Amino acid sequence: MTKGSELVQISAFTALSDLSQVAVGFANGSVTIIRGDLIHDRGARQRIVFESEEPITGLATQDGLTTALYISTTNRILTLIISGRGQGQPARVLEDTGCGLGCMTMDKDSSDILIAREDAVYTYGSRGRGPSYAFESPKNSINIFKDYIALVCPPRAGSTKPDSLNMSMSQTDELFNTTTFTLLDTDLKFISHSESLSSSVKYIFTEWGSLFLLTTDGKIYRYREKSLQQKLEILYQRNLYILAINLAQKTDVDSMQQNAIYRKYGDFLYQKGDYDTAMQQYLRAIDNTEPSQVIRKVGISFRLGYRGLLTQSSILTHNVSTISSNI
Repeated sequence: MTKGSELVQISAFTALSDLSQVAVGFANGSVTIIRGDLIHDRGARQRIVFESEEPITGLATQDGLTTALYISTTNRILTLIISGRGQGQPARVLEDTGCGLGCMTMDKDSSDILIAREDAVYTYGSRGRGPSYAFESPKNSINIFKDYIALVCPPRAGSTKPDSLNMSMSQTDELFNTTTFTLLDTDLKFISHSESLSSSVKYIFTEWGSLFLLTTDGKIYRYREKSLQQKLEILYQRNLYILAINLAQKTDVDSMQQNAIYRKYGDFLYQKGDYDTAMQQYLRAIDNTEPSQVIRKVGISFRLGYRGLLTQSSILTHNVSTISSNI
């Protein structure tokens, strides 16, 4: 793009949902706002709203009573009101640490911005920094897909095999791995998917409920979220029962489904010989579990303890008492 007699490279771009305002960031450290009826091409005006000596690495807008523009440079994170109360005031610095090109994105659900740095993923709101999520690795880009943070990391030594919990994709057979693609579930503090790709990622976008990766060798990868039951089955196979319980609670499944997970966890703990913790899991599932099913398959000492806890819980039935008395 030409500014005066100078040819300046565009480094960042964002727009409001109605396209009434478009923000363009430049490698020379300036940000220009374009306003007008851009859809019908009825004219537009533009002006520079921010200037610095640091290249612009990211832009994002937050709509509301006022419209805020978040700006990332190589050295700073800033916010600037571009319409509504406070418009015209200088940009306010949120932190004196910036990020790389493509390493800022907006979480539309929380209206926070996410910044990817080498040590972690950081969140920022209008008042400053929020929670952060440790993830050690250089990063090329960050995006949001449903409840996941999508990270693209540059080449590093070694290679990894695809490890997918929440996503399914078309497999490719490549000889060399260069770029790592990772999906983080920050609520569950879990790496939902991680794999190495044979070439660098050029662009990431979401459409039709899926996540798409366009790589520099012209390939497009499509990622779809697996069903809740598929996720749970994978967690069962890995004996990650606590994570399965947290996932069920996060997705608000009914008590019957949650109790089924408690019973599976109890069975796993009992097989390991952790009888006390197993008993706790069985009791959590007692609302729709027939106590006799548990008592029949466990040892004598465990039966007595389970029967005692049932009695304390005032849910001991006549059938259970009979079975326990005939040990």
